[in-house]
Amino acid sequence: MVKKFLILILLIPLIAFTMHKFYVSTIRVEYRAVQKTLQVTMRIFIDDLQETLDRNFHKKFELGGSVEPTEIDTLIKRYINSHFEVLINDKRISMNFLGKEYENDMVYLYVELTDIDTISSIAIKDDMLMDVFEDQKNIINIFIGDTKKSFVFSTDKIEENLKL
Repeated sequence: MVKKFLILILLIPLIAFTMHKFYVSTIRVEYRAVQKTLQVTMRIFIDDLQETLDRNFHKKFELGGSVEPTEIDTLIKRYINSHFEVLINDKRISMNFLGKEYENDMVYLYVELTDIDTISSIAIKDDMLMDVFEDQKNIINIFIGDTKKSFVFSTDKIEENLKL
């Protein structure tokens, strides 16, 4: 009887831990000097993005299905523009949403910033998905020339600056 009780006591925390969802996205920011572009690839769980869009735009969508609403790319672009910002050399650069791809339970969002001759500083503000998931963590990996830097964004820290 004591043995069963001890097993039960040990299993409850493990079950509770495995049931808690982990909210994380990864973003790759890479400067391509020859093209004078900053290429951004956002890797997000499909269900997290879907819930975020549903709540922000008060509509129900099914991302990654056989038929998506034609407006979905416009809503994704609006969401990115209001929750992800890049300043290059202290100037805000407009972003071009290039599109998306689905792979298993992930969606890849592609964004590009153009006409960037040189980068002496980059500032990023990122609170994507944090308006819906307070435990959200966004990992940003920056590649500019020989500089490689990673940052973790959370509700406590949504901005980072990097001087080169």
